[in-house]
Amino acid sequence: MSVKTIIISIFTISFLLSVETFNLKDGSSILGERISEDEDSILVKTSYGDITINKQDLITKDYKVELKSGEKIIGVKIEENNFFIILKTKVFGEVKINKDDILSIQELSKSSLSQSVKPNIVVSKNSRRGLLGGGVVGVASNLIGSNDKDLDFTEGEEQLIDLFFDPSAHTLKRSTLYMSGFSFGFGLTDNVQVTTRWNSFFWGDLNLKMKYKLFSKGNWKKQSTLAFGIDYHQRWSTNDKYKWISGQKEYNNKDYYYGGWIPATSIVSDFNYYNDDCANCDIGEVQLDTDYDYMFELFGAYTFSKSRANLKGQINQTIGLRTTISRTGEDDSWELFPRFYYGAEFDLTPKFKILVLGIYDEHMLEPYQLESPFGPDYLPLKSSPISKDDDILPVHFDFGFIYALNNNFRFGIHFQKPWVGFYWKF
Repeated sequence: MSVKTIIISIFTISFLLSVETFNLKDGSSILGERISEDEDSILVKTSYGDITINKQDLITKDYKVELKSGEKIIGVKIEENNFFIILKTKVFGEVKINKDDILSIQELSKSSLSQSVKPNIVVSKNSRRGLLGGGVVGVASNLIGSNDKDLDFTEGEEQLIDLFFDPSAHTLKRSTLYMSGFSFGFGLTDNVQVTTRWNSFFWGDLNLKMKYKLFSKGNWKKQSTLAFGIDYHQRWSTNDKYKWISGQKEYNNKDYYYGGWIPATSIVSDFNYYNDDCANCDIGEVQLDTDYDYMFELFGAYTFSKSRANLKGQINQTIGLRTTISRTGEDDSWELFPRFYYGAEFDLTPKFKILVLGIYDEHMLEPYQLESPFGPDYLPLKSSPISKDDDILPVHFDFGFIYALNNNFRFGIHFQKPWVGFYWKF
């Protein structure tokens, strides 16, 4: 490579690194290098020559920049390149921030700035925004008050602690509390959270789920997080996991057969006979009862986050494994119910997320494969053996969205039951 080529390459790279985008009120957008400026104008070097931009013609945007240290700075962005961003604040003046030190960047809407929260504040990391599934929002997060799809943001308002019901690697922040339709949780520290299903208390199921975030590294561009946890139930019952059972019973010197998918915690309790010899009719039925017993679940999740182009949020991907260990069956034997899952969430706006999940679970049934949302109460007796259904596949999918109605209430709709979820933050 010649010296001339090297020199040209150096100048080209230097120019690209110093290029800024200047958006004007008339809709124009100019790319160039800021050469000089005064109180009224900016001289910009572009590919088609030097031009002067009047500052009053520029669209000014207020941004909230959150640092890895937990500090938050709010001001007008006056310069940015691949290495740093400069904010003009009312209190501190111009602040130059290294991009490697930034955790997130959020454009603030005008309605946000009109709220009573004072701008240019710096708060501690413990008041950082809450996480979906729960979390009290810190003071600065109240500034996010718009769902405008044109807002610039590096992260949505919420990091999901669960992909509907499968854990992500994120945890609740310290001292944040949430409640959903069936559970509530609390952040003991930034890395440890506890949750419990309060609806299970009605049948005496004392349960506690703990998640520990082993590490989280990176910044708003790329971030990797790993977490593990355990879920304990004292008196477990479920209609989310199913198992195939089959058998036969003799009645009036004849053999009759039963078979079907039943909830994992159901057991055969009794047989009722109709004494009908019709070959194509049900001879009777097998009654099912619920067997409450201990359950442990071990889980792990790895979440990888990557920023989308042009400050339009993130794409978060999670790979996880849940293994339910339960004492079920008529002989109180221990059984394993493993589940693998992959989930991706896309920030479309600061308040709106789309979720897609792929699941491998041999003990999961689709909603249309169930006669009742809560599973069968009985199995019919037949005069011939019943074979296992061939159309029950272990691969499943889920799709839905999460929307923040305001800073305290969010709801989600998805394909798998229970189809609708609600989340409150306190």
